Amino acid sequence: MKIIKGISGSPGVTIGKVFLWIKKEKDLNYKGDEAKKIWREAKEALKEELNNRLLDLSETERDLVNFYLLLLDDPTFEEFLFEKIDEGLDFKTAVEITTERFKKEFLNLDVYFKMRAQDIEALKEEIFRVVVGESYPSLEEPSILVSKEVTPWQLINIPKDKLLGIVSEKGGVLSHLSIIARNLNLPLLIGANVLEIKGGELAILDGEKGILILDPSSQEVEKYQRLYERYKILQKKAIEFKNYVPKKENGEKFFISGNIGNLEDAFLALEQGAMGIGLFRTEFLFLERNDPPSEEEQYEIYKKVGDLFLNYPVIIRTLDIGGDKNVPYIQFEKEENPFLGLRGIRWSLYEKVLFKTQLKAILRASIGNNIHMMFPMVDLVEEVIEAKKIVKEAVEELEKEGKEYKIPPIGIMLETPISILNINRFADFVDFFSLGTNDLFQYTFAVDRTNEKVSYLYRPYHPAFWDLIKEAIDSAHKIGKWIGICGELGGDLRAFLLLYSLGIDEVSVAPLRIPILKLLSSKIAKVDVSFDSLQEDELLEVLDKHYQKIMEEIGS
Repeated sequence: MKIIKGISGSPGVTIGKVFLWIKKEKDLNYKGDEAKKIWREAKEALKEELNNRLLDLSETERDLVNFYLLLLDDPTFEEFLFEKIDEGLDFKTAVEITTERFKKEFLNLDVYFKMRAQDIEALKEEIFRVVVGESYPSLEEPSILVSKEVTPWQLINIPKDKLLGIVSEKGGVLSHLSIIARNLNLPLLIGANVLEIKGGELAILDGEKGILILDPSSQEVEKYQRLYERYKILQKKAIEFKNYVPKKENGEKFFISGNIGNLEDAFLALEQGAMGIGLFRTEFLFLERNDPPSEEEQYEIYKKVGDLFLNYPVIIRTLDIGGDKNVPYIQFEKEENPFLGLRGIRWSLYEKVLFKTQLKAILRASIGNNIHMMFPMVDLVEEVIEAKKIVKEAVEELEKEGKEYKIPPIGIMLETPISILNINRFADFVDFFSLGTNDLFQYTFAVDRTNEKVSYLYRPYHPAFWDLIKEAIDSAHKIGKWIGICGELGGDLRAFLLLYSLGIDEVSVAPLRIPILKLLSSKIAKVDVSFDSLQEDELLEVLDKHYQKIMEEIGS
């Protein structure tokens, strides 16, 4: 058994044989007038192909085709291409340089246009396909299609009767490939290394976790077969619930929000029906760079996300680094145990310059929307007091600079048992709480969940752990504070039932999970359990019983 990791472009689970689509080598060394003639012929053939299908397509697919047609008829595109041909370049190189130039122009624009830059790359492949006369793959049995790149137009034209899912090395979660795959309910894995795949082997495509399992064991196949049948029902009906507004048992709005790491994720969350952003992991803006983002860069991104959701809360978590998250251009002193060292708010209070720059960007971006600010890894009231002093300093600097700002609601993440025990002490200093269950579990059980030698301790349904979560929710509500969850546990369907039953105010999850949770919330009812008296297997049995009942209602 071998696991290939990637990024989920479209959720879902499927099992089938791998069809490895190896595309023809494109030796397109035409030059001069012949190259121009090849371009004109390919352009007209592709335009005819696109126009012939236009009336049969969905709105998203027509949007893609119209973009292709506009680019094919763009005189500046052809002029630049012909300039390159006149310089002596062969057809293939000239097309590659021309599309690369137009891609760069789009990449300098907003995130939406950055995603359209991928469509320019895909159009190049369509031109080459037409020139070499390459046909679409013919699947003789139900298959998972694997290729270096599957373009959106190829996906539209590949027969769907035997297509179970797609693995494409190229693509993005907001690309037309991903959007069309989601509309077709096809699991899609992008960013996977397809060189490791032979073709013909049995595989499981898990679009939930973003993995492809090659040559799975019989036990894995049996487990995923059950998931597959269940997911087919959920996936089909979840699409109708993107705009559904869930209610808590008391009739108040029950927020199902998105976890994001960048602006692209925010657009995806909006598309999936997110009721705001429950966690903006800002550390991703600091990674894969040679220097930290400026105040202005951060302001632009935070402002766009805040304005995207307007009246819904957008919770921006301040920089959460340390532990397993190191930023290359920041020097970290070696620590014996970094997970118990300088991380989260501890690091921000130690490195105040970067922290204050981020605070100023958030304060400026908070005007005219519902941005919230959240500090990570807080244990003590003193940490909040110190952080708020730096917020005050940031305000004073903005006033001197003549920049407008607004102080947003300020909350903290509950990631350690001591933070939950201190909830009453935080009452006068914070506006809301969010449970970070990934770290909360680690620090409660003193276990690294990625270490297989102690994996037997990874038991997220242990009643004592849920008793701790219940205490957090009850304590927050007793002091009149809002509380959500942004850890991975919130996206687990059984955990979702418990969180709803415990009266949590918000569940924030990966964007592609939102429609399914909204669907479940339309059928959900409170599960009455006493964690003091239940064993772990008994708790799971109770949850499975309720979950099966909901599934029966959904399937009826």
